[in-house]
Amino acid sequence: MKNIRKILLTSVMGVCLCGWLNAADFSKHTEDELIKLSGSVKVADYPDYKIEIIKRAKQMKEKDAQSFKEKLKAQYEKATENMKVKELRAYEQSAREAMKKKIDTMTVKELKESGLDKFKNRNKKCPFSKDPKKDSKKDPKTK
Repeated sequence: MKNIRKILLTSVMGVCLCGWLNAADFSKHTEDELIKLSGSVKVADYPDYKIEIIKRAKQMKEKDAQSFKEKLKAQYEKATENMKVKELRAYEQSAREAMKKKIDTMTVKELKESGLDKFKNRNKKCPFSKDPKKDSKKDPKTK
């Protein structure tokens, strides 16, 4: 049982390493190619894709950047419209986790240069949000 576990763990690590080594370079893609990839980017490549989108949008004029983002959103909706809700949520959750991992490995300088500094605190829980576990408990005075 331990040997099977080791083999499985080794193969998973190998696949992850190959994925990391074969990470896509989105800087070579045109804007139209980036738009076509919206909604169909592999989860492992999503952080690099997002960084490239932010860099391209920063280089554009405001109107051009806005239309670029609108095209990205439209393509995303088109690419994901046939997905089941469960699949879409799983994809989006995986993409958020990949972004969080990428952000956690970056320095403050890298975050600012990449434009991801605004995503740094998105995953932290708001201190003012209510805890659903506490709210679900019944008040002992009322029965």
